[in-house]
Amino acid sequence: MRKFIEDEMLTESGFRESLAEERVRKAFGRCRRGARRARHAGQPALLRIEERLDLRRAELTHDVLCGVVSASRELRHEREALEVAEQQLAAQKAASWQRARP
Repeated sequence: MRKFIEDEMLTESGFRESLAEERVRKAFGRCRRGARRARHAGQPALLRIEERLDLRRAELTHDVLCGVVSASRELRHEREALEVAEQQLAAQKAASWQRARP
């Protein structure tokens, strides 16, 4: 759910992205735990639904959230890049070790 919000609900330049409600519900439906959390009453709303030209659209509730979501996305991308680099290094070490064995 977090990855979807960071990658889909915010443009690359950090502005709110408006998506069809059905697309958002489908994405959240794939994450059962997230869907349960989203239904809990009393939680501050992260997304809002608006009608535009007879189509229900979902977006972040406020521009203030864009900076927070963008920063979270950047940190996640850095973590993911580090994980990939560590996996590549481990694979290279394993291949090197295999070649060095008599």
